[in-house]
Amino acid sequence: MEMVQPVLFKPIREIVSSNEFLDMVECNNFNNLHEIVQIPVHKLLQLPNFGYRMLNELITILEKYGLEDMLRED
Repeated sequence: MEMVQPVLFKPIREIVSSNEFLDMVECNNFNNLHEIVQIPVHKLLQLPNFGYRMLNELITILEKYGLEDMLRED
């Protein structure tokens, strides 16, 4: 059974400090990291304000918590 990571369900504003990332989150109506990691990377890159810089920041955030393997490629 996969262990639930509480940080995935925290409000993004509590774990992210970049205003640009927070703007992207608001633009796409994301509430937490769990909602973001449910979307495959190629689809994330098609979202408004979500480019490679935001992907890099997402990876950095996930790495901070040892969750970088949560990103979906399919």
